[in-house]
Amino acid sequence: MRLMASTARRRALVRCKPLLVVTLAMALCAVPALADNIFEYIGVDDGAPVTGPFPASSLAQSQFLASAKNIGPINTITFETTPLGFQKEFIPAPGVTVDLDAPDLGPGYSGVSNFTFGNLNGFNVTPNGKN
Repeated sequence: MRLMASTARRRALVRCKPLLVVTLAMALCAVPALADNIFEYIGVDDGAPVTGPFPASSLAQSQFLASAKNIGPINTITFETTPLGFQKEFIPAPGVTVDLDAPDLGPGYSGVSNFTFGNLNGFNVTPNGKN
């Protein structure tokens, strides 16, 4: 009885092996295809004063803009016309909806603000921007 069960298992594995190989090959081929479309543009200027300069951020921005222009028109959302304060959901530009899943921690910490705590929690980089 044990010999028959062992033989049956081997036959089942032999029949499943081509399917397993094809599935594994497809999975391995799909991973690089997905990863080819992901690019990160990161520029961190720790300790930069509110007035700048921002060398790492500026470099990341220029690299992003150079790549993005090949996709289509580039639009910058400045939040200058967005109402001040915390909104759970708002539309900062036509066709763009922001839906926040975060608590309101108060002015200067959450939402759109027109004041800053220096360079601690971010600040306005829009030329002549107010919000």
